[in-house]
Amino acid sequence: MINKSNIWNGYLDVLTPPYDFDISVQALGSSMPPAIYKDKTYIRALNLSDNKEVVVKIKSVGKLNEPFLKLEVLFDRDCSTEDINEIKQTLEWMFDFKMDLKPFYDNMKIEDSKLYAISQKLKGLKIMTEPNPFEVLVKCVCFQMISFSAAMKIVKTLVNNFGHTSKIVPKLYIFPSPNELIDGLSRGKSMLSKQKNQCLCEISKIACERGLDLNNLREMSNEEIIEYLCSIKGIGIWTAELFLIWGLKRYDVIPADDKAARRILSEFYQSEKMYDSQHVREYIIKKWGNYSGLMMYYLMTHANMRDIHE
Repeated sequence: MINKSNIWNGYLDVLTPPYDFDISVQALGSSMPPAIYKDKTYIRALNLSDNKEVVVKIKSVGKLNEPFLKLEVLFDRDCSTEDINEIKQTLEWMFDFKMDLKPFYDNMKIEDSKLYAISQKLKGLKIMTEPNPFEVLVKCVCFQMISFSAAMKIVKTLVNNFGHTSKIVPKLYIFPSPNELIDGLSRGKSMLSKQKNQCLCEISKIACERGLDLNNLREMSNEEIIEYLCSIKGIGIWTAELFLIWGLKRYDVIPADDKAARRILSEFYQSEKMYDSQHVREYIIKKWGNYSGLMMYYLMTHANMRDIHE
């Protein structure tokens, strides 16, 4: 039972419009485990930097051009102003509240009317990320060489088998820590290939020993991060590029080796042949520059929604 003194209610109003919270959360079909999206409310259990557990519940109560979010936070003990500030900073990073989409849309309107039309159907869509780079990198590895739905099942299995349930809301899980993942993977039941299993163990060991610090990664160039990640056995350019977009919001990158991305780009530009990765890097990225990754995300989201409704 949660004591009312351990519940904080407030609003998030420092949001740059346009912003569609609901479409951003469910852009690829569903929320990513361990989060839950139910009745237009995003729910997730998190650990703060001092290991204090919280459960956040977020719901949009505003409009596309006047975004406004209701935030409820449940604590396992008394909360402080510092706790609330840390939560707000974490959520701002995860949901990219302050990103201004207008320059992106203006560029699309000038450069490509067809792409602009798609962007307006998805107006307010922003790329969500996870609370920390460790979780993003683990999920990137899970997504290697398999379908989105299959990867989601694997992520859910990792969370349910190797994470732990929330003390506040027992039906929720907290994403496994590096130590929990090492321990769990050594016992099996991950649905992962041997290679992915070994890769995740190595990532977890690095996170335990040296850390995967977000601030340090932000200081590195794309090339430096790709070189660093590719030095880990089991991680290639595709995984590193996906991490750059999803984990660090480097939107001047496209995972050019991704077959689904190349197929969608080829169909969009009505190419008789599927683009190869070299064409994507030399032409598409050069054409769209700093908006390449964001443009690709819009195209993939549009294709996913089209497939769902067909």
